[in-house]
Amino acid sequence: MDRTMSLFEGQATSERRTATDMSIHLQFPSGICVGGEVLKGEVELEFPGVQKDKVQEVVVRLRGSAYARLKRSTNPGRNSGRRESIDVVKQDYHLWKRQRNNMPQGTQTLRIPFQFKLPPDAPPSCQISGRVNRRGKRYEAAVVYYIEVLAVRSGLFKKNRYLRRPLAVLPMDQVGAHINEQIQSSGVAFPTRTREFRKKIRRGWLGRSATVQVQKVSLPDLEAFPLFTRIPYAIKVTTTTKRMSYNTDLEDTGIKLFPPPPTRSTEVQFSLRRLTSLRAKTSKAKVSEHVANLGGLGRGDSKQHVDLEIAARRWNRHERKDGQGTWTQETILKSFITLRCSPTFSTRVLDISYTMSIRVRFPGLGNNLSVSIPIHVTSGLSTGAQTNASFTHSNHDLDLPPPYWNACEGWGVEDEEQGTPLSP
Repeated sequence: MDRTMSLFEGQATSERRTATDMSIHLQFPSGICVGGEVLKGEVELEFPGVQKDKVQEVVVRLRGSAYARLKRSTNPGRNSGRRESIDVVKQDYHLWKRQRNNMPQGTQTLRIPFQFKLPPDAPPSCQISGRVNRRGKRYEAAVVYYIEVLAVRSGLFKKNRYLRRPLAVLPMDQVGAHINEQIQSSGVAFPTRTREFRKKIRRGWLGRSATVQVQKVSLPDLEAFPLFTRIPYAIKVTTTTKRMSYNTDLEDTGIKLFPPPPTRSTEVQFSLRRLTSLRAKTSKAKVSEHVANLGGLGRGDSKQHVDLEIAARRWNRHERKDGQGTWTQETILKSFITLRCSPTFSTRVLDISYTMSIRVRFPGLGNNLSVSIPIHVTSGLSTGAQTNASFTHSNHDLDLPPPYWNACEGWGVEDEEQGTPLSP
């Protein structure tokens, strides 16, 4: 779907123009763009408004930049931090220049196409901000892309004006696209990799220890985890009681045995965490933060179905202690995860990587079992919206915060000294 934006609409009273007097429109398809892709759009110039507003030239720009900012003070009046940025892409397309032989007569609309090519190694769009710690410095980092239409004007008090459209960009990923196809065709039959984690816990300070295990974290055996892909998982939680005497009454699952396995999907937390390294001149920082809940577990999407399999208790007889042994209890949770974050990437000012975190709660102080699994997240896209007619992913499929879209959306006046800065 094309989205139209007008340059000279909704301006201040001293600069106000109606669409019939003067407007410049940007026509550009919505949807996620992929590195290496050719971006095509169209600019509409409405006459005679162009002449009346003394527009001398129209330039279309493609801009992309990565930056990191670290601030030591929360006082807005003090610039006590560090900021560093790098250009990712910087291309200009001179669309139209005022000449006697190219000025349409009367009321007409001149439509002029343009195109740019994204770098094949373009890092993904992202924007993050927060505190390094509770009392630490504030940080802000982003990789931002936009298309800008610049109207160069002449005359006293006629500042240049620009119209911007932010873009969601992801790297080209042939490997992830192939993995996506394999998962979609194989489903749960895709080869899996199993991980095991164990911890000993006590109900109180004294006494024998019981054992809890996240015995089976089963995920597809992938070198990369592509976005927008339903990736199946299975988590098997096994608990083993301390040694005790056998009692037939304990076969009744209504009688609780310590440690109890999870019996509801909300009792297991499955989440995605982002690890960020920032570098702004001489300042550096590392941040770990929660990104999303996964798989319908814990505080995740309550509408997502999770298969919950609770096995019957199993008695394990002790080989040397007659009449004694342990009880084993098991719960298996099965569903799928879908990632929508910015993929793993690295630049001179900003590095982002991810881990999946699983936390199972058990009664008692310090008895919760937490495990982390590093993963490499990729886009899973080999083509974008402009080169693939069947492409279905919109900008909203990628989890970008509102400030990414609001920072450079719409029109503005170009600063003659600083130009049109990428970030606010």
